[in-house]
Amino acid sequence: MVSHTHTSRIMPTAFPALDLTVILFTFAILLVAWTVRRWRSSSEPIACIPGPKSRSWIFGNMLDLLLALVEDLGFFGC
Repeated sequence: MVSHTHTSRIMPTAFPALDLTVILFTFAILLVAWTVRRWRSSSEPIACIPGPKSRSWIFGNMLDLLLALVEDLGFFGC
């Protein structure tokens, strides 16, 4: 009688194990992109111009803008 030996195969996973160099390379690229983005956004001269003081800490100046729009368009009998 012939015996068939069954060799177990390891099934491939959906996400193969990442190499340490791939992880470090990805981290380095993300760090450089974040640094460039932060440097570019803070170097704009308009970022230094202060805005008007807000009357509300929740809504800021949005209520003033909406009330001015209502007055200009004449909604609600204003």
